[in-house]
Amino acid sequence: MFVVTLVKQNIDRPAWVVILAIILFSVDPILASSVAVPVPTQGAIEYHHFGNLVWGLNTALTIAVPVIMLKVGFGRWASKSALRYGKYASFLALSTVLFIFISLVQLPLERLRIEKLHAAKNVSAAPLIDWVFGQILASIPLLIVSLLAAIFVFWIINRSPKMWWVWTTAVFSVLFLSYLVAEPWTKSFEPLGTTPLEAKIAELAARSDIPRESIVLENCEPFDACDMAHVSGLGFSRTILLNKGLMASYPESWTLQTVAHESKHFAEDDNLKGWLVGTLIVLILLYLLHRICITLTVRYPKTLGFGSMGHPASCLLMIPVLNLLFLIALPPANVFRQHVELEADRFGLELTGQGQAFAEMVSSWTTGSATRVPNPTVFFMLFRSSHPSDAERIMLANSYLAEKGSE
Repeated sequence: MFVVTLVKQNIDRPAWVVILAIILFSVDPILASSVAVPVPTQGAIEYHHFGNLVWGLNTALTIAVPVIMLKVGFGRWASKSALRYGKYASFLALSTVLFIFISLVQLPLERLRIEKLHAAKNVSAAPLIDWVFGQILASIPLLIVSLLAAIFVFWIINRSPKMWWVWTTAVFSVLFLSYLVAEPWTKSFEPLGTTPLEAKIAELAARSDIPRESIVLENCEPFDACDMAHVSGLGFSRTILLNKGLMASYPESWTLQTVAHESKHFAEDDNLKGWLVGTLIVLILLYLLHRICITLTVRYPKTLGFGSMGHPASCLLMIPVLNLLFLIALPPANVFRQHVELEADRFGLELTGQGQAFAEMVSSWTTGSATRVPNPTVFFMLFRSSHPSDAERIMLANSYLAEKGSE
């Protein structure tokens, strides 16, 4: 140890030198066991900033496209179309055009992002024509779901103009709850086995009163298409899914630390809490959307081309307003989610006592990636990240090591 050498060299020096050496000696074991925050590649940094730019521009386009459509007179066109074909048919046609327009104007930016991503990974992107065709095919299911959701909301608005936001929240909340409860049965998995590692996993989970049968091995093809682990379901259906393929390539200590982290989510039933918080957020957003759109349609009917939310062109007003509200809600929602994840990290550290293993695992996420940045920008953390930064998680583990070493 360099501190031992320092003490020997300064034994005949003034007292303050010896004292300083002794202080350094006392903290040297802690410093030695600390894990440094890894340095990202230049390509990862460039991709990170470019990804933020693309995300911001695409979000702006989602707001700008319907506003432009209103400006050029699509509201008045929808009024004429409704008289001829009916308001629901006109709403469906206008919504389809809107969603397709938004997807098309976002395609060039998305292609640039993909090329930047592949450049950072030093691999070739798919040919442009093939990529565009693949994007179109992949967007069809999302387009259908979006149109069904839009036409349902429009129907609710026309049936209950004053309370549509309450009924809409209730329906979507029930659907989301049903999905969360049923989600574990939509996965391919097998029960936890009897290997030494699996026995340790069951023993570790039991310390948080998690039954063995609530931990399963998820079969992912390819194996890196799924997370290392996550809690699926809620209430009686909640289950810890461990990626069988990744678990085989992870060191034992990393796997156990991951299980310890997920144990907090399982024990606290964080998916249930997330559903409750999500329902509240949707309720507030839809209420604000209702009040803002009512105010705008009453004050500016000539400019908009319509005077009520039950008009077929109302989607051109609701989409940009809802996106603006969503942007405002993102920072506090992400800060809350990051807090929940960091508390799960803290719980895992207390459960295993393996601070260095956890820090090394998180560090490997950057060193093993060509695009990951351990210290993301504030913009990314506020608007795009549901988890703490890798640097914050490593520093948490290091502080845990320091506290443990000082005991």
